[in-house]
Amino acid sequence: MAIQSQQGISTMEELLKNLLEQQTTMAKQMAEQQQQISVQNQKMEEQRQLCNQMLTLMRHIGIKQDKNPMNPLNSDQNMIGDVDGGVSMETRHNAHLEELLTAVLERRMVKKHNRAVVQYLMLWDGQPESEAAWEEADTMEEKYPAFFADLQT
Repeated sequence: MAIQSQQGISTMEELLKNLLEQQTTMAKQMAEQQQQISVQNQKMEEQRQLCNQMLTLMRHIGIKQDKNPMNPLNSDQNMIGDVDGGVSMETRHNAHLEELLTAVLERRMVKKHNRAVVQYLMLWDGQPESEAAWEEADTMEEKYPAFFADLQT
């Protein structure tokens, strides 16, 4: 009986040792995962900040500088450092974002200037179906040839 109890104790000691090793391994894995999550959170915060900066820049695209002489921002004395002249911003007429085509919901033929014209009901990216618009087929096929090539195949 003493031999059996010693074997039982040694078996329990081995089990306890294995359990402690597994706990240590799991603790290391959890620490690594927490580190990875922390790095991902930092990257997400950096991306959020970049998005905010991009949005700020996008708001300023196409805005002309105020030519009012009373505007303190037009005065060279208020600028820090060497300045060759005031910063001028010109309007960019093509500064709008291109809408992305998502789907063609319907097709219809309408009479326009005594001829039949095909129109598509176009759904644009980020817009609900209620905002879909009828566009002439020729124009859309010319502007988005790859999209309509996929539809025809």
